[in-house]
Amino acid sequence: MLAILHGASILKVVCILPINYVIARATGGTRFAIPATWIFNGGVLLTNEWCEGYTFETLHSGLAFLVRPESTFSYDFLMIIEA
Repeated sequence: MLAILHGASILKVVCILPINYVIARATGGTRFAIPATWIFNGGVLLTNEWCEGYTFETLHSGLAFLVRPESTFSYDFLMIIEA
């Protein structure tokens, strides 16, 4: 399901998940666990907004084919389904 919704960006999601796991393990059982994960994920969201998304092309020019100008899946479609 994630691959259908995110396409090639699933690679970005798969990179963020282990970081969340490491934060949770490092702070597990303390009162800092939840704020640490929220701060990290909020930082990811804000960075994504400020940089207008993350493109694979900025990592390496050979990865430019993973970025399509027109997405085959529109998030507006999800809004219609949820309504």
